[in-house]
Amino acid sequence: MAYPIASKTLSTLDLLGLSPIAAGILQLLTACAVAALWAVAVADWLTADQRRQVQLLRIAGHSQAAIGRRLGLSPYHVRKLLK
Repeated sequence: MAYPIASKTLSTLDLLGLSPIAAGILQLLTACAVAALWAVAVADWLTADQRRQVQLLRIAGHSQAAIGRRLGLSPYHVRKLLK
């Protein structure tokens, strides 16, 4: 079945054929799941030691120089903590 994209923008929930109530519940559950993941990430950061903070920043794509600037470490200490 073809959907007229030019006349109406269809969301993923529309394409799934969910009722408006079910779509609202699904969106609420998704928002709660995202909030829970953010809470875990924040708790991980706040309870992390310096080595874990360096690892988390590296995983997030920061360079060694950026990590050093953010945490106030020398390049030597950043390299040492990444080993």
